[in-house]
Amino acid sequence: MSCFGLCHPPNGRIVLIELRAEAEGLKSAEIELSSHAVLEKDRLSTTMPDAGLPSNLMRCPTPPDPSFHQTRFPIAVASITAGSNAADAAKSQDDDDYTHWTSDETPGNAWIEYVFAKPESPGQIDLKLADFRLLRYPLRVTLDRATVWEGITPISFGYCTLQLKPASGTHLRIALTGLPVREADRIRELAGAVPASDRVERAIKSVLSVSEVEIYRANP
Repeated sequence: MSCFGLCHPPNGRIVLIELRAEAEGLKSAEIELSSHAVLEKDRLSTTMPDAGLPSNLMRCPTPPDPSFHQTRFPIAVASITAGSNAADAAKSQDDDDYTHWTSDETPGNAWIEYVFAKPESPGQIDLKLADFRLLRYPLRVTLDRATVWEGITPISFGYCTLQLKPASGTHLRIALTGLPVREADRIRELAGAVPASDRVERAIKSVLSVSEVEIYRANP
């Protein structure tokens, strides 16, 4: 490779820089660039590199087809009821992670039910539960009283997804079936984390607390 020209031309002088690339067995290539000196002060240039460059705001037409492919389709909820504190049940689907519905301490009241306007076939539920980093909740999900999911939720960084069995219905209920399980402190925040010696562990109660629920169809 060869380079010819001045690296620091005198002020105002335009010079020609020739860059040539050569290799055995390949066709050579070259390019010529013109350059001129710029003013400096304290070894800093007083001219911005983009000064005088033209702007190109041209863009291609908007594609006629969507630029994304939707893979999940939410199910609209017509009404929500709960075994306790029903006045707060709508807070579990208000798109606000800072609000929540919480059952009272009576085990049989730890359920919340979502009613659809017409029969639906839900395939997934996204749940954000209280103390999601520390507690796992034993839950049963039913659709018109038929069990479509039962187990214990994982600890997570927020939302967990439950895959439902195929079924169709209008009343989807999420119920707590036992005491939540406290896991070892495997997930923690690095910033602002409270030392283990300063933490006060609360007694675990038969309480279900839901910050947000999203229900999706199995098929479009």
